[in-house]
Amino acid sequence: LYEDALKEYSDMSEEEKSLALISARYQKLFPQAQQFIFQSHISALRIPIITVDSLISMSVDCYLGADYELYQDRYRQYELVAHGRECLLPDVAEVMVRNTVPVQNGGLLEAMVYEGVVMHLMAGLLNDDSMATLMRYTPEQEAWCIEHEEEIWRSIIEQSHLFIRDNMTIYKYIYPAPFTA
Repeated sequence: LYEDALKEYSDMSEEEKSLALISARYQKLFPQAQQFIFQSHISALRIPIITVDSLISMSVDCYLGADYELYQDRYRQYELVAHGRECLLPDVAEVMVRNTVPVQNGGLLEAMVYEGVVMHLMAGLLNDDSMATLMRYTPEQEAWCIEHEEEIWRSIIEQSHLFIRDNMTIYKYIYPAPFTA
């Protein structure tokens, strides 16, 4: 794992350039916020992004690609898509936003609005508003969501979930899982 991570990330110049752009955009959006310092580490597949005060450290061994052999037993099938190198910067942007914009307690609607704000700010930081990038979806998952959007909303309304305050139900809608509510 250690050697594979060092080999894959021996050159992080593209990520460094992108992180500089993300930081500049972040400072424009949040001029009073602290400036983050970035570093990388290897965590033995533990926590992908660690934050302490103004430090954001990226565990590069968590971003070796969906087909990386050691991931097959570590992650569930639906989680693998979020472990490619292309997910590193979106994860960093998401951590930056979530550390700056506090979550508000409430029901499903409030949670959906909060997640929308997070995605909108991430899109601004990454200069990319594709659902695949922001939500770590495959192109097929993105196409399915677009095709079935009306059905999804109809189901939420018919089940009277839009204003529900039950945390388990909210969790099923908001967080990644193989099947949702």
